[in-house]
Formats: sequence, structure tokens, C-alpha cells
Amino acid sequence: MTRIGAVPAAVTAASIGAAGQAALERNIVTDGATTGAANNATIIQAAIDACATAGGGTVQIPKGTWLTGPLKLKTRVRLNGEGWGSVLRLVAGANAHLISLSSIQQEQTQVENLWLDGNAANQGAGSWDVVNLDNTGYNNATGLPSLGDPNHSMRRVSIVNGKRHGVYLAGAYQQSQLDSVLISDCGVNNFYLAAPDCHFISCISRRSGLDGFMIAGNSNRLMNCKAFLSGRLDAAHGSGFNVATVDRADLTHCEAQSNRQHGFSLNTTSTSSLVGCRADQNGLGSAGTGWGGDGLFIYAVTNSRIDLVCSDNGSGGLKQRWAYNSGGNCTGNIVSLVAGAGADSGAGGNGSFGSTSIGWVRWLGTNAAGAFA
Repeated sequence: MTRIGAVPAAVTAASIGAAGQAALERNIVTDGATTGAANNATIIQAAIDACATAGGGTVQIPKGTWLTGPLKLKTRVRLNGEGWGSVLRLVAGANAHLISLSSIQQEQTQVENLWLDGNAANQGAGSWDVVNLDNTGYNNATGLPSLGDPNHSMRRVSIVNGKRHGVYLAGAYQQSQLDSVLISDCGVNNFYLAAPDCHFISCISRRSGLDGFMIAGNSNRLMNCKAFLSGRLDAAHGSGFNVATVDRADLTHCEAQSNRQHGFSLNTTSTSSLVGCRADQNGLGSAGTGWGGDGLFIYAVTNSRIDLVCSDNGSGGLKQRWAYNSGGNCTGNIVSLVAGAGADSGAGGNGSFGSTSIGWVRWLGTNAAGAFA
């Protein structure tokens, strides 16, 4: 029996496109895509375009390695694989982003359950990202009703071998969500966040060329994220998390481990927070022997909260130069730091909280409070 006003079981809220019509679903194999040496870009892009024309839909990417040229995502279109066995690999010599937007007004794109390979070794010189979601110039007055932001999402995605960044988000409006995204071995930053109001949950950066997470947009939130082995190509710019020239950045229960420069670097930021975070055996330096950076380095940080555990738990002796190092111009902060037996507090130690900041430290089992020179 069908009740009046009920939505049929075959149609869900997620499958309804523009104007209430059911969203389209396409399968690239059905459309003619093949594994092997063939470039499937024309087939995959045609499926994306068809879903966009229908008001939204899903392009299914079955298991297998599918070579493709650059793909342009469109509003309410979802690329969906069958897990990390579904691989999209950029063809050699494409010299372009693997996935980007067809225009700055594209919204609500989704990428899920895929392995994305930027094939950096076979691209020419250039600033190519694996996923580039750049809404710079987006007009939120003409966006989808009641949203006012692009609202892209990525879930359960692995990204490797980007010529520049793994994921690049930009624009004055964004509010995108990344959940369970693992990025490895990109040439510059694995995650580059230049857009505001985004949420990263359980994302992991491994072996970035420079910083693992570069946070250059205001009002962003990271929870349960981890960065390790950053600075593969340049140890002097290889922090796990680099928060630079922004306000209202919040990192909760994030870990920086075995990065070549600092675990966390906060430079010129205010009203931000690190809560329940951990810095472990960072500052490895170019030779991997240590003293190349700190557990936490801050400069010109104001009116912020820092709650950090800092330690050196790996083998091979102490690596982190300081548990907490203030470069100056820090005021109005509340700092709580636990520097474990491994953190090298004897060589500069806990650092300075700033002239008008309040701090508490527990260092080698001893409580201390105030500023540390």
C-alpha cells in the first residue's frame, strides 16, 4: 500500500536532482571505458555532462585502473568508485589538474571511494594538482537556494603523486567537507586550504614535498587529522601543519609525527585553537638526525588557545629542538603544554608564552607556570 504523500522507496533525498527530478546514474564501463592504455577522458566527461544536464547524478567508476585526461566536475555530480581499487590515473603529458571545476560557479560536487593518481613523474613542469576546487570569483547571490557556498565534499579518497598539491581549495566562499582523505607524495603540499569555512575529519598527510597541511584560509576546522614525514623535498619548509596569516583556525585532536621541520607552525594568526593535539618526534631535519624544528613553533599568535602534548617517543634519541618555541609578538594566549621525557627541554625547552599570555607546563613530572625564557 502506498500512502498519500510518501516518497517511493526507489527515490531518496540524495537521488533527487534539480526541480525534484530523479538523479541520473551512469557507469563508465557501460559507456565504453576500458582499462589498459586507452584514454577514457571523453567517455567519463560525457557521463559527467549527462548527469549535470539531468540536474545531478552519479558517475560510477568500477574497480580497475582507468587512464584519463583532465576531468571537469559540474554541479551536483558525484564521482563514485568501489573503494581504493577504483583508480583514476592522469595520462602522461596531460599537464593539467586531474579533477577540477568546469567553471567557478560549480557547486555540490562529490568525489567518493576512489584512488586518484596525478602521475607526477610523467607530467611536464607546471602547477598541476590532483584535485583543484577553485571557486575564486564565485557569486553566492546566484548560487543554489539556501546554500550560498559551493559545499563540495570528498569522502574515503586516496590521492597520490600530485605535481603540486594533492587537494587545493580556494575562493572567498567554500564550506567544503573532506572526510577520510589520505594524500601521499605530492610535490608541494598534500592539502592546501586557501578557502574559508571548511571541515576536515580524519584526513592524513604522508610524505608531502613541503608542509603536510597548509592552512591559509579563515575559519577552518580540522579534527582527528594526522601529518607525518612532511618535508620530503625541502626540510626547511616541512611542517606537519602550517597555519599562516589566518584567523579562527581550530585543530582538535590532531597529530604531527616525524616531520622534518615543525610539528605545528602557527604564524600570524588570532582567535585560533589547538586542542588535545600531539607533537611527536618532529624536527628531523634534512638528514633525519633531528634539531631541524620544534614540536610547536608560534609567531605573532594572539588571543588563542593551545593545548598540546609534546614528546619524542621514537628511537634514535631526541629530535625536536624545543617542545614549544615562541618567536615573539604573542599576546593574550592561554597555553597548556605537557613536555614528556623525550622532548628536548634542556636545549631551550618549553619556550616563551608571550608577554601577556598565560601558560601552564608539566615538564618531566614537574609543574611550572608563567613565562619561560
